[in-house]
Amino acid sequence: MGVGEINLGTTIACERRALGATQEQVAEHLGVTKAAVSKWELGQSLPDVALLPKLAAYFGVTLDALLDYRPQLSEEEVQRAGYELSDAFAQDAEAAFAQCVDLTARYWSCWSLLMTVGDLLFSQAALGWQGASAESAERACDAAGACDAARAARATEAVPAAVPSLPQRCAAKAQELFERVSDHAEDADTVRCACVMLATLLAMQGKLDEAKRLLEPLMPTQPLGAEVLLASIYQRQGDTRAARRVQQRALLSGLLTFTTSLVGVASTASGAGDVARMHEVARVAEALQRSLDFTSWHPNFMTLVRRENAAAYLAEGRADEAFAELARFIDAAAEEAATYKRYPGGVTPLLFDEIPDLLHTDDKASEALGAGERAAASMSKAFAEALRNDPRWAAYVEDGRFTAAVARLDALQ
Repeated sequence: MGVGEINLGTTIACERRALGATQEQVAEHLGVTKAAVSKWELGQSLPDVALLPKLAAYFGVTLDALLDYRPQLSEEEVQRAGYELSDAFAQDAEAAFAQCVDLTARYWSCWSLLMTVGDLLFSQAALGWQGASAESAERACDAAGACDAARAARATEAVPAAVPSLPQRCAAKAQELFERVSDHAEDADTVRCACVMLATLLAMQGKLDEAKRLLEPLMPTQPLGAEVLLASIYQRQGDTRAARRVQQRALLSGLLTFTTSLVGVASTASGAGDVARMHEVARVAEALQRSLDFTSWHPNFMTLVRRENAAAYLAEGRADEAFAELARFIDAAAEEAATYKRYPGGVTPLLFDEIPDLLHTDDKASEALGAGERAAASMSKAFAEALRNDPRWAAYVEDGRFTAAVARLDALQ
């Protein structure tokens, strides 16, 4: 680190003045000349590293404070960094990637930052892979001898490019960040999130056994009922708000697990041609949507279900119904985009009024930073790319209904 990259001289000058000491007094205490202290404060040189503990002790500050080093960013700073990096990727992806590398290197133990940047890099990698042509994916499937995602990924990896592409570098860096958090963070929830994201990344690359090894230990063997017991204890102590918070956390966790699993069941059923199961998932999803109004706080739930249900109709050879459901999918995507724009920080239903911090970010901060517009554009772009490259619709890419559907998604961006 060069002299110009450190604020030590400024800190020494500020701390010396706050203490009411002269440069001569500091120099005498450390056994150096007044000229040396003057050069430090002017940024012309740095004190010997052996003197730093003595300097910190003299001023009554920590070494981190003396060096103006902050190993952690505040949540607001992390949020702002995420928004700014997201904007940077839209302008110059290579420069944004370099910023991600630099920022995480400077705050290598700020777990929330590493997770935020890791999520962003993961999204960039996923968008890059979605943008790969269906033709090259088909060739990879043929080379592997089967059309499944894992074999296709392995076939693609069999002939590595001389220089890794940006999506590949984003994926590699995201993996490094998630591994760092999962190996070193102390908070159990943070470690769990890092493991799940790492497993998701590995699965996308076809490394299914590695992903399974990460996920299997996270699966609960049976319900423990800890939340119910803890809430009842708070209630008996007269702390109703704490009891509600515990209950709402458990309810939110259960609902998100249920809805995410339901989308997973939909994808599996659609992919396996299990049309009856897919339609049953859609029926349950619609009932949940009517009763809980997921659109306001879980916007992409019905969007994902309708996309898979449309593909299920297609697998049955019911093209007209498939396109009708595809239109409803795009209606849901439009409603999702509108929700992001209308409520950039999210909406807090009464059922979760004690845990708004777990549902969404700060409304005012999100609105000021343009989070809603950004989320809507990103979502619309991802859905449009996924539809264009979905092999299930390959026979209909020249169909006017299909091109109109893609155009509607493009118009949402």
